Amino acid sequence: MYSKQSHDSPPMFFIGDFKKILKAAKRIERLIAISNNNWGIVDAFPNLDVDFFKSTSINVGSYERFLKLVETGQLISIEDGNQLYHNFKFEQNRQRESYIQNIYNDATSSSN
Repeated sequence: MYSKQSHDSPPMFFIGDFKKILKAAKRIERLIAISNNNWGIVDAFPNLDVDFFKSTSINVGSYERFLKLVETGQLISIEDGNQLYHNFKFEQNRQRESYIQNIYNDATSSSN
């Protein structure tokens, strides 16, 4: 994940490492959110570790299925999992676009 240059310099992280950390953090955040911010949900699964949340260990559709199973107790189809992911991404992109638009609007209105 990182390399150490020498005894005197701190470890050097790479962009790819940060991307993996952020992706895992977003997945953990979503799991915690469906449990009403109860971190005990992580302890409910004894084999759950940080590798589970990396996008390389479980694909996005399967992760959506896992979240729905935790939330409702029912396993949904692969197709439904993929659709949930696409809906989630669409909403995230919409929120990001709205946020950036608001920043732009604020900047242009304060400069007038």
